[in-house]
Amino acid sequence: MKKAIILIFVFTSVISMAQEPGYYNGTEGKNGVELKTALHNIISGHIDFSYSDAKSILNYADEDPDNSNNLLLFYTKRSQVKTPTWGTGGDNINREHVWAKSHGDFLDIRPMDGDAYNLHAADASVNILRSNYDFDTCSFYGTFIGEAEAYYKSPRFEPSDAAKGEVARTIFYMAVRYEGTDGELDLEVVDAVNTSANAEHGKLSTLLQWNNDFPPTYFERRRNERVHQAQGNRNPFIDNPEFANLIWVSASVPGISIGSLELEEKYPLAGSSTPLSVTISGNTNATLYYGTEWDAETEVVTLSNAGNLWSGDFSLSGFSAGDMVYYKIVAGDGSTTESLRGTYTIPTNLSLTEISAVQGTGSASPMDNSTVSIGGIVTANFDNTFYMQNGSGKREGIAVYSIRRGEIGDSIVVTGKVDEYIGLTEITDVSHTYVYYKNTPVDPPVITIAEANEDYEGMLVTIENVTFLEGDTKISLDQSELHFTDGANTMVVYSRYNSRLGGEMVPSGTVNVTGVISAYNSFQMLINSIDDIDVGEDNDPPILAAVAVTSANWIEVSFNEKLDKTSAELVSNYSIDGGVTITGAYLYNDTKVQLLVSGLMEDDYTITVSNIADLQGNTISETTFDFHSDYTSVDVANLKLEELLLFPNPASDVLNIEFPGNVHPNFVQLFDLQGRLMRSYQVEDYTSQLSIDISFMSSGVYILKLNAKDLVIQDIFSISK
Repeated sequence: MKKAIILIFVFTSVISMAQEPGYYNGTEGKNGVELKTALHNIISGHIDFSYSDAKSILNYADEDPDNSNNLLLFYTKRSQVKTPTWGTGGDNINREHVWAKSHGDFLDIRPMDGDAYNLHAADASVNILRSNYDFDTCSFYGTFIGEAEAYYKSPRFEPSDAAKGEVARTIFYMAVRYEGTDGELDLEVVDAVNTSANAEHGKLSTLLQWNNDFPPTYFERRRNERVHQAQGNRNPFIDNPEFANLIWVSASVPGISIGSLELEEKYPLAGSSTPLSVTISGNTNATLYYGTEWDAETEVVTLSNAGNLWSGDFSLSGFSAGDMVYYKIVAGDGSTTESLRGTYTIPTNLSLTEISAVQGTGSASPMDNSTVSIGGIVTANFDNTFYMQNGSGKREGIAVYSIRRGEIGDSIVVTGKVDEYIGLTEITDVSHTYVYYKNTPVDPPVITIAEANEDYEGMLVTIENVTFLEGDTKISLDQSELHFTDGANTMVVYSRYNSRLGGEMVPSGTVNVTGVISAYNSFQMLINSIDDIDVGEDNDPPILAAVAVTSANWIEVSFNEKLDKTSAELVSNYSIDGGVTITGAYLYNDTKVQLLVSGLMEDDYTITVSNIADLQGNTISETTFDFHSDYTSVDVANLKLEELLLFPNPASDVLNIEFPGNVHPNFVQLFDLQGRLMRSYQVEDYTSQLSIDISFMSSGVYILKLNAKDLVIQDIFSISK
């Protein structure tokens, strides 16, 4: 990937990501199910946020245009300070699901639960009264809610005239966005009430009437732009309210069809001009109108045609960088007219700083607390942070703490402050962004766990041939950590509360993992979804990854994946040169084997391993590994591991240890299979038996390590309760 691909354009001095010209190309000439499907294909697959983090979008999208410290509440249209008034009950602010989440039961289910087009900042008490009722007229017999000028009577809720159109267009959006694809719900708007038991919402005929009677306001259109900056999709019914009748009334397709809009220069700058072309059928004239206000006719261009292809000059002379230009193309045949609307935000030149310069050569940025503008390609999207990078070399990636972002693969320019946060260099206090689309996603470099350091912080990478210690377990919806290992090293995959990973199964066997290297005191990996773990078919044998001498009589042999216990504990599958004798092999932690040895000296050695299988039956051929010992073995000729008696085994609350008379332990340690120390017990007096408390430990398999002078004895025991 060349940097020139990313930095062809340098962008804007305002926060912007307007509807790109041609966003609704492909919808012309369609109605009914065909139009609904075309719109679904355009707006689906958006950047999803958790319900919790969607609050940050609402703080931006629902901001009062006259007071940036306040929000305009949905049903009441009251301006209220943003913080600290988020809460439940009374005049607090909470998040209203216009399509009630019980209509399909999508509580905590992404992306439905956190979709900001459906969520609105609302007065908590009004939200409670609205309940999960369908929308319909009930003013003649319902209970009046004075502060919202609304009425309710189970199972109906009638909002004020100020909210009716927005309610309708929100319900229409949800019914088009969620069609049962990609494992999502299929939501349908129906001409009925009392629909809460199903993935349905009503009442369709009433909502269609509200959509016709109460067209989008300035605030609703601005909100559409702001949610678009976070999620990357739009509400088609705000841009084109007529879509609703075309879909659900099966209104006739207009005789005049407008589509295939293109600008020759995709991102023209202020003061420049570029040819605009559009395909129009069934008309005799066409005019382009545009300006900086909705429905503006400041600029008027009469389009000329060659057959159905109409064109004219889109000139931005007299406009400024950062202006949002509203345009419409009006086509007529003498008796009927049709129009196509859209917006375009004008970019501006910025002086860009290389991401590698922001990262610097050390562990902290040399530009800490400086304001910079950077360009790159989006590599990962998480609820509160996205990542971007400008190349595949070292120190080319960075985290950006902001809801305003592009989709993965989009090119983006960001201006913000450089900040060091618990070991992570990131961009915060983002003052503006500009996104342009359809670029090529980054091709991640392949690295090892050992290389996951400052050089790759913020970068998308792939780590191959690893196994998860938590394989075949379900990922918690709560904050959690997963661990994968290549045998020599282990790395954490961090999953936030209610992340996309929640509820997914961790794959077993050898996998490749693609994600961004982040940091929270130490380096960790973040992955976009479970699909970033490439399972494939495991036909590869285990890899001998590391050998370490842990004491005078114990050698730890590490593999990159889980092993078959029988083959891993067969002593004949191991040999060590230099007169070292192996007397025992013990598998623990699924990927590590402890070898009990004698004859070890302070010297260099080579271990040979063969015939050890993984859980899929792939067997390692003869493999050697060189290692060094700083220890000299004590005489264990008369000491065998089985003389260390653990009883009862399985145990429950107390574990008894009986060891040979010639061993005088100093202390005993208990570990889980991940190698985490559970408890240490000091042995005060010489004794041949010790009883230790294990009542605090849950059922499972554990490792016991007995430490004596010049000797470490290790064994495995289990607990059953």
